[in-house]
Formats: sequence, structure tokens, C-alpha cells
Amino acid sequence: MSESEFIESIECRFPYLDRALALEVTEEGCSISSNAAFAVADEISRPPLGEPVDQLIASDVLSHIEARVSHPLTSAVVTFARRLVAGDSISVPEAVALLREIEKFPGQYAALSIAYFASDDIAGIADAEYNRITAAWSAP
Repeated sequence: MSESEFIESIECRFPYLDRALALEVTEEGCSISSNAAFAVADEISRPPLGEPVDQLIASDVLSHIEARVSHPLTSAVVTFARRLVAGDSISVPEAVALLREIEKFPGQYAALSIAYFASDDIAGIADAEYNRITAAWSAP
């Protein structure tokens, strides 16, 4: 399965309440790419509205990503995802700082998504930063 097929297959369809299947899907993502693994972290930390997430399963999934993905962004992305799962507030400056760190690794769109949606950015500061980064990544 390609990275894009994998990400599409879990979008709003992650097994949030089935530990065995969640870890199986997580392992598949980790074996595809860091971006696919970060897409799992994005799904577990930002489930669809009304979709329950088992906190222990979420923790296990994020621990699995942390253990399996050898990428410079893994620690920061998993830390943010853990905070989102816990319901912590993330400030716009924190989100922007992570966006700028992720910028150094073109193509890490799932990590970028976690940072982008992490804060309540009513002033559009993170929005502008996200748009700048994605434009830079797509520039020839």
C-alpha cells in the first residue's frame, strides 16, 4: 500500500477503540514512512467529532510510533499528540514554533497538520505560517 493510500484508508476510520487493530494499523504506518506514522498520530489525537478514543490505546499507539520511527521530528510530534489526546491547551506560539521546526523536513504533511490544528488560532497566525510552509514545499 502506498503512503497516500494508507493515509486515506485511516482518515476518520482509525480503530480508536480496538487496541490490537490500532497497533496493527500503527505498525503498518510506521513501516511505510514517517509521514504515514505521523498520520496515525494525527488521527489518534484529532478524532472525528463524536468519535470516542480510548486514552490507553492512544498512549500505546503514540508509544509505538515513538519506538519505531527514527526521525528528528518524532519526539516533538508525539509530545504534541500526547498533549492533544490529554486535552491540553497548546498556545499559538507553541504551534508556530513546531510548524517552523517541521518546515525543515519537506513532505511531512501529517506532522504539519498536528501542529497546525493544535491551537485555537483565532488571529490566523498559525494559518499564515502553515500556508507559507506548504507553498514553500510545493515551489519548484
